[in-house]
Amino acid sequence: MAPSPFRRRDVIAGKWEDRGSTLTPPFRCRWFFSWTEYAPARIAGFFAGYEGGGAFIGERFHAAFEGDRLTELVWNAYDHVAGMAAEAMFRSPDVDALVERHAEAFLRWHDRDRWEEGFLCLAAGREKGLVMPPDALYLPPKHERSGLLKIGAMLQATGIATRIKV
Repeated sequence: MAPSPFRRRDVIAGKWEDRGSTLTPPFRCRWFFSWTEYAPARIAGFFAGYEGGGAFIGERFHAAFEGDRLTELVWNAYDHVAGMAAEAMFRSPDVDALVERHAEAFLRWHDRDRWEEGFLCLAAGREKGLVMPPDALYLPPKHERSGLLKIGAMLQATGIATRIKV
């Protein structure tokens, strides 16, 4: 059997808002996505962010796309695109392991002590190398346009309150 031409691809992207120079740490997480495209048009990973009203969500997920259109977004055994229960969260032990790796990546990017105090902030030193417009830090995905289109579609389905320009 010939090897598949598909190559797995990892993406990590996030946005952290500047809380003001007098606050330590200064950058609060608005949203964070980390995933692996483990098969054509199928990704699995971890997302987090603030919903309207200030509630913060962080979830392991599986998603499918047709082109740039989100066709499936499953977390907590529910497909948030189809609006119905989903049979299984992850498709295999290998995919489950990928998802756990992305949940761990999320934790590495953030200050765990401040999180316990109610503030999910960028870990000290992580701001180096991030894109910095006037009021926020961005970690762009490696494959920007495709990654940003996927993030935009998932942000809408998750209820995370933010806007993203593609």
